Amino acid sequence: MTQMRTSTLLVAAAVTIAVIGGACVLRGRAQGTPESQLLDEVAVALGGKARVLGVRTLVVEGGGRQGDLNALMTAESPLVGWEVRFKRTYDLANGRMRVWQSNRSLFPARFDLQPAGGARLVNALDGDIAFTLPADGSMIAAWADSNADGLTSIGSTWGIGTPERPASMEAWPTKYPSGPQPPQRIFGPVAVTRRLDMLQHPLTLVRAALNGGKLSGRRTEANRELIDIVTPKGDKLTLAVDKTTKLPESVSRIDGNAYWGDVVLKTSFASYEDVSGLKLPRRLLTTMDRFFQTDFYVTWNTVDSEVGDLAAPASVVNATQNPPRPPALVAEQVPGTTGMWKIWVDQGEVRPDQRPDTNATCLMELSDHMVLFDVPGPDAFVQAVIAKAKELRPNKPITQLVLSHFDPGHTAGLRAGVAAGMELITYRANVAAFTDVVGRKHTINPDMLSKNPQPLKITSVDDSYVIKDSMRELQLYHKIGDGESATMIVAYSPRDRVLVNTDAWNVITQQTPNDSDSPSMYDNIVKRHLDVARHVPLHSLGMPTQAEFMKQLAYTRSMEYQFFRLAQRLRVDSQF
Repeated sequence: MTQMRTSTLLVAAAVTIAVIGGACVLRGRAQGTPESQLLDEVAVALGGKARVLGVRTLVVEGGGRQGDLNALMTAESPLVGWEVRFKRTYDLANGRMRVWQSNRSLFPARFDLQPAGGARLVNALDGDIAFTLPADGSMIAAWADSNADGLTSIGSTWGIGTPERPASMEAWPTKYPSGPQPPQRIFGPVAVTRRLDMLQHPLTLVRAALNGGKLSGRRTEANRELIDIVTPKGDKLTLAVDKTTKLPESVSRIDGNAYWGDVVLKTSFASYEDVSGLKLPRRLLTTMDRFFQTDFYVTWNTVDSEVGDLAAPASVVNATQNPPRPPALVAEQVPGTTGMWKIWVDQGEVRPDQRPDTNATCLMELSDHMVLFDVPGPDAFVQAVIAKAKELRPNKPITQLVLSHFDPGHTAGLRAGVAAGMELITYRANVAAFTDVVGRKHTINPDMLSKNPQPLKITSVDDSYVIKDSMRELQLYHKIGDGESATMIVAYSPRDRVLVNTDAWNVITQQTPNDSDSPSMYDNIVKRHLDVARHVPLHSLGMPTQAEFMKQLAYTRSMEYQFFRLAQRLRVDSQF
């Protein structure tokens, strides 16, 4: 019996030695490939393999600019976006990350629509778990927090916004408990993107490659060498290296964007500095295909400092993903009309001074079909709107989709509209951009159009365009002098005396205290000789009358309003 045990142990030991030896041979072969040789050279350039793998934490702080594709005067305009302050904290030993960012809008139409000090957010990652954390302010809630006296009264003062303020405020603390929102877990493609974002830095990517990454495709382009990397989690990225210094020049990946489809997301690195035995970049420039995304300048790179516990809280770890379900829609008939509805996603009960503005569509009935004005939601939203239209008018399909201006936030469902057979109608300067959006590939995150390809039907609007039959006439006009978009069109129904717009002017409320475009909207009403009785602003609450619009117009022309805007600019600047 003893001899048998001894023999068994010897055989097991021999097998173990053979496996280890085989692994060493395989590893030795991998290390001898051209790709592994280049990776070793990169590690040496960054400070040495041992130093790179030995880093526990990294904190990157600085500022710069971030582009905003929802804030374009035209589809080809340079991105204005945001001024940014940021702090990225990496717990490399445990695969965790926190990103704190404060944004200050540089787009004139949005400058006043931000809390004092800018809008703040905190995104986090713990392994494969992505989540958000409460920050010290947000685009919505911080308005009421930092302007408790003035902003909560603006809507009721001018008669257009939420009329609640005085009598009900005492009950708000009980009815709407205050305090920071709990951490929220993020699922799906956004969570994958968060994990990939952690690898958009030379130190994090090279560490992942050294820790079991698969390398292939070494090649040369101009003065750069490139290799493809598949991390142990299956993430695919391409590292570009300067041929002379062997320092990383950029990292890129193919990403699935809900609007733009398959895109190349690329972060370039420059201005390396010596920090604690490492070479780290002080400039990070990110692009998405032809679009500028961010240009960040690093003020401090801090290595191996104490960063605290970045682990996801138990409530986040144990959170489960809700099953997908169609959005619940509210369809409100435009007062005084038949066959016109403003439709938006039900937001539930929200404290009045923190109620976000609607992001809606307008459904308009003609004799044998329906027309939509803008689609601010993706596939599920469009499918829900089509279902709602069938419920309202069973025998009239939606065959035409009017796109007011080039703004992904208000045209998110245009591809779904094409998939459903809708004809697109938009201003002439938007045609090329929308044609590009419809023609792009969506292989990473397939959408309705990629699963059900349909030919594009698109009609160009010059100064005006008319959709007309025996039931209703819809007049489309290019809005001249708009402060947010140079390619804006609005829709007017003469029979109903209703003017429909998205972003052509905004109702002043607690959450939208600025309105720079009602004067230009009034000028266009006069120029076009429109007899307007009611407005349907799709990016604002309510459907105000023309009398209410004129009341707000008078306020926006007052000295009181101009001083309010100046005070807010000073507040934002002083606390950013």
